Amino acid sequence: MSKISDEVMMYHAIQFMEKSLTASGKKRIGKEGHFEKEVKRRRRRNKLARLSRRRNRRSC
Repeated sequence: MSKISDEVMMYHAIQFMEKSLTASGKKRIGKEGHFEKEVKRRRRRNKLARLSRRRNRRSC
């Protein structure tokens, strides 16, 4: 009797772990995607700032 319940407990534990792993994996991927967007935005902003600085120097 106890052996069967142990197996059942183990099965449920594994199921729970798999579920939580996939959930965290999805979250992580989402965050990485957001991070990529942030990096691209930052690079574009830096580039524009550099160009505007150069223009300002010429006008002086």
